[in-house]
Amino acid sequence: MTAELPRARRRILALASELESRAIAHALQPLMQTDISIQQLKVLTAVAGAGADDGLTVSAIADDLQVSLATASGLIRRLHEHELVRRCSDDDDGRHRRVIATDLGKAAVRRLMGARPEFGSDVVAGLSDEDANIVERALSIILTAFPPTERGTPAIG
Repeated sequence: MTAELPRARRRILALASELESRAIAHALQPLMQTDISIQQLKVLTAVAGAGADDGLTVSAIADDLQVSLATASGLIRRLHEHELVRRCSDDDDGRHRRVIATDLGKAAVRRLMGARPEFGSDVVAGLSDEDANIVERALSIILTAFPPTERGTPAIG
């Protein structure tokens, strides 16, 4: 049995790589069908992750992306035109503007960033009961071995 473990682990890695390759085209479909750029997606993801009412200031977005205020403002303007973010005054400092994700913007981030086609209902529905039980057990074991992450504001850089 000891001789099987290295081979089995190598096979797991190979299968995971193949699964990732097959799934990536499906995962990228929503991004390819949207009219926003990667830079705009970075802004939208950071704003959506900043909290429902807090959002981020334009200067914080510019700092995180390492771009000028003018560039950040242009990215935000285009997201605003798509109704993905809204701009409002900062209650603490009237000189600053805050950018907050709209419900549409939050939904777009969930759709774009949360796509996991390899675990989609259509794939899972095609499994036999026996195979579904095996996959459930395997994923439970992997999840137990996977280290938890600290929750916090996502970096956009």
